Amino acid sequence: MSLFPRLRVWPGIIFVLFGVNFLVVAVTVVGANRTASPIEPDYYTKALNWDQTRAQTQRNKSLGWSVTPSVVAGSDGQPHLFLTVLDGAGNPMRAATVKARVPSSKQPLTFTHTKDGVFVCDQALPDASSLSVAVTAGFDLFTAEFSAFGRGVAR
Repeated sequence: MSLFPRLRVWPGIIFVLFGVNFLVVAVTVVGANRTASPIEPDYYTKALNWDQTRAQTQRNKSLGWSVTPSVVAGSDGQPHLFLTVLDGAGNPMRAATVKARVPSSKQPLTFTHTKDGVFVCDQALPDASSLSVAVTAGFDLFTAEFSAFGRGVAR
């Protein structure tokens, strides 16, 4: 028997390993782009301001407020973004200022109070992967983050 047939197996093994590596990377890239992956939006800024972010998270918990986004078709046929804001006791907030921003836009979204605890966005509905909301009432500030947000989708 010759040693050459045995030596020909090693290049094949190397190409198989490269192929497996390529397949794993391809599956990872496709999966990251097709699903609502748990990637933290604006992570670098949050890391730089970690103490402030942590303190705001504690304030949010102590306030107990909640913000619920919904997308509703308006009389003009266009989708409109509505936010329902409730205080810690579950009552609608009347005297609040609501602002939001999407990472792709430098300009914040502004909201108008329509009825008890319901605010409608004054601008066109953004098609974005995330939405950051800030609710101010008096000296209290409440923040909320929504991911996988877009036209008709809010989680």
